[in-house]
Amino acid sequence: MTGFLPGWHELIFAFATFFLSHILPARPTVREWLIRLAGKNCYLWAYAALSILLFGWLIVAADRAPYIALWQFSPWQTWMPNVAMPFACLLLAFGIATPNPLSIASHNDETFDPESPGIAGVRDTQCYGRPRFGHLPMLCRMVTSLIY
Repeated sequence: MTGFLPGWHELIFAFATFFLSHILPARPTVREWLIRLAGKNCYLWAYAALSILLFGWLIVAADRAPYIALWQFSPWQTWMPNVAMPFACLLLAFGIATPNPLSIASHNDETFDPESPGIAGVRDTQCYGRPRFGHLPMLCRMVTSLIY
């Protein structure tokens, strides 16, 4: 295949679809409309099923993308998750407990204060708290680093 970014088209499309599927249904007006239309349980189940399917497609598309090495693997990189995970778990716990109207399954949205969005001024600590950033040094392939 020739042209712009040969071999990357499926990954770009899968990534954009996955990203939009998380952005659009989480918007408060769209979320409220979908919940009125289908009910909260149906909405959450459909959102979860769609997320799992699109994430599976994203993994398959990433496997098909060209291999580009970012750096050579070193043994010290295996210890990074052990160092980062305690902080990631704390951020995740704080993020789950903090009201966030932009989160799909957020609770107590009415108590959300945009002037004080969360710890360290981060709006969605769950995003930073998921155990991903400590794993980045171990991911030597560009595609896995982008997805992670």
